[in-house]
Amino acid sequence: MFLFGFLIFTLFIFIPIGLSLWRSTLVKRETYNPVEDQYRTELDRLHKDHNAHRLDDSDYEAARFTMQRKLDDLITSPPEATASLGRLHILIGVATVFLIPILALFLYSINGFPLLSAQSADERKPLPVPEQSAQTQLNMINAQLATRPATDPAMANLHIRRGELEAQMGMPTQTVADWTIALNSHFTPELALQIAELETRNAGHVTKEALALYHRALDASPPEAPWRMAVEARIASGEHDKDQDHP
Repeated sequence: MFLFGFLIFTLFIFIPIGLSLWRSTLVKRETYNPVEDQYRTELDRLHKDHNAHRLDDSDYEAARFTMQRKLDDLITSPPEATASLGRLHILIGVATVFLIPILALFLYSINGFPLLSAQSADERKPLPVPEQSAQTQLNMINAQLATRPATDPAMANLHIRRGELEAQMGMPTQTVADWTIALNSHFTPELALQIAELETRNAGHVTKEALALYHRALDASPPEAPWRMAVEARIASGEHDKDQDHP
């Protein structure tokens, strides 16, 4: 397919060039004027006679001037065929300028990138990268947790990742347990809020444990944290629920 497109492209590019060369040859044949050759021959003869001292300087200059003027008049008055050749060249140039991008777009549309073989739209789509199932990843993390010492700094990240997988698999209780282990290892307000939100969502209200995490996260968060107002609202809701339970 690429070869076919390339041949079409080449054909349309060389057609204007061939027409121009053919027309130039034809015009030269049509515009040949034997009088011009006669004038040039006469100029050469005058030059030879002058060099051979058969003509003095004044006669030579007068005859040469007359002959040169006739030759100039003949050259500066081209026949109609020459004028039509100039118009043809302009037309071919303009057509070529417009044809090249159109044909290039056509070639690209049937073949795609010129240096690659033709492919359909479906073939050009990137192949999906096979992903490991959540259960497979969970098994791998379990194996790592079983072999690493409890003091390993990577344990916290492994528990966070295992909690994320458990959340995807619909195991919120296990998620809270894993994230709590990571939080006890290294406290961050963001992780505390994730645990508190998950506990609140599971219970349907702000639990005592979630309320404590909200307080810890708020105390450890910077003043410009964008979620401070939302946490304060959660705390207010939790305090209200606690007062209702213990009037």
